[in-house]
Amino acid sequence: MASALGLRGARGPMWKRPATGTFMTTCGLAPAVVWPKQLPAIAIAPPTARFYSPTAASYSYNTYSRFNQNQQHERQKAPQSPQVYRANRSTEGFISEHVSLLYPLTFVSPPLFAWPRNPIKAWKFFMGWAEGHGRAFLSNTVVKWSSKGSLFKRAKYNPDRDGVKLMARAMHRSLGEAMASGDELTLQKTCTQVFARTLIAPIKARGTNLYYEWELMRYTGASRISSDMIQPFQQDHIDCLVRQTIVTVPSRQRRVQWKRSNALGAWQVVPGSEKEVDLVEYVALTCVYDSKTYQPTNWRIMGTLKPTTLQSWLTEKEGVNILGRQEAKGHNILDEE
Repeated sequence: MASALGLRGARGPMWKRPATGTFMTTCGLAPAVVWPKQLPAIAIAPPTARFYSPTAASYSYNTYSRFNQNQQHERQKAPQSPQVYRANRSTEGFISEHVSLLYPLTFVSPPLFAWPRNPIKAWKFFMGWAEGHGRAFLSNTVVKWSSKGSLFKRAKYNPDRDGVKLMARAMHRSLGEAMASGDELTLQKTCTQVFARTLIAPIKARGTNLYYEWELMRYTGASRISSDMIQPFQQDHIDCLVRQTIVTVPSRQRRVQWKRSNALGAWQVVPGSEKEVDLVEYVALTCVYDSKTYQPTNWRIMGTLKPTTLQSWLTEKEGVNILGRQEAKGHNILDEE
């Protein structure tokens, strides 16, 4: 399946670049329960969990809801036969269940200060950046041109990158809320199934004597799209376009660890566990577009990534070249037979 998609490994056992740079994995845990700021050091029982953020969480949630409602409205305007309806449902289910891989040579752009200092290495890194973003630009251009139908018609495919950035922030926030409250259903709806399972496992492993307070304090900068690629996918009855977008989300987060101190159920803060960190997370999103109407399904989170480095780019490119030579050699052998 991976060879048919032309994809490569991503997070967890299938991810090529694990998100070791995120706050969640740096602390060795997933964000758990969110509590009010005035929570006392010792309490008989943990208060009702809530998600706190001073940066208008309701606006982001409403933006996310409106974004998906607009998608649903656009899909409902075009009449669908029962066959098309079943095909769309099976396509969305297939992507939700199986897509956990990134396209080969996806370039996750780091900030400029993280580029190599050596002029030769910086030039090689720039060429990798140009190749990666050139491939992404070409893929979007081809799909957009193909969706025009004719020269003077308007393209059906609309990337809507500003809307995607707003939605990525809202999904990033709702993901933290779902993990804080242990909402497994929301995780399964928001994430691909492979990524959701990696998040649900630590939730189930928390136990009853330990929990974590997690707070998204604020976003510390503007979100930007680090990579945006779309490719056709055809297999059996499935004929669609799979889009993968990586959005940079900078934020400040807070984490506190709590434990049950005695048999009576009193809770207290673990000394030295409270931390506040500034993070830049690279959130990988995926979405399926109908190959005829170019209308998208709901977006899902594939996971978080580390930015591309010169060494990782050269290693990956060499691996892709080796696979290409092996595939060409296999075709030559079949032709000779």
